[in-house]
Amino acid sequence: MSGMDTGDKQLLEISTSKEMDVDKLSEQHYSMGPTMLSSQIIDMRTIKKNKPDQSPEYQVRVAIQTWLDGPTVDYWDLNVVRTPTVTNNEGFITTEGGKMEYVVKKKVLVKSTSVDSHSVFPGYSFK
Repeated sequence: MSGMDTGDKQLLEISTSKEMDVDKLSEQHYSMGPTMLSSQIIDMRTIKKNKPDQSPEYQVRVAIQTWLDGPTVDYWDLNVVRTPTVTNNEGFITTEGGKMEYVVKKKVLVKSTSVDSHSVFPGYSFK
């Protein structure tokens, strides 16, 4: 989400799978962008179980609070997969291509909801 927040191409490359278009993601502006105030993982479910020929795949529902014309919460479904591992020259197991352990394979905006305020912490809110 941080790569999408800043449009940082290098961060996007290590946090997304080959199914995602890094160039397009780095140019887009959407709620996981510079207006992101906070994020929260709402739910997670298994889409594909771990099998010998396939990595597990999970769907993670994330709530992103933004502020454009007013406070809004956008709900995103992110499909994440585990990055394959390789053994490097020193004998250490590392992720293939220097990617993060889990990468985003697909993202879908589920819905957007206007809210009355944004609470930074209890007792301190923007309206």
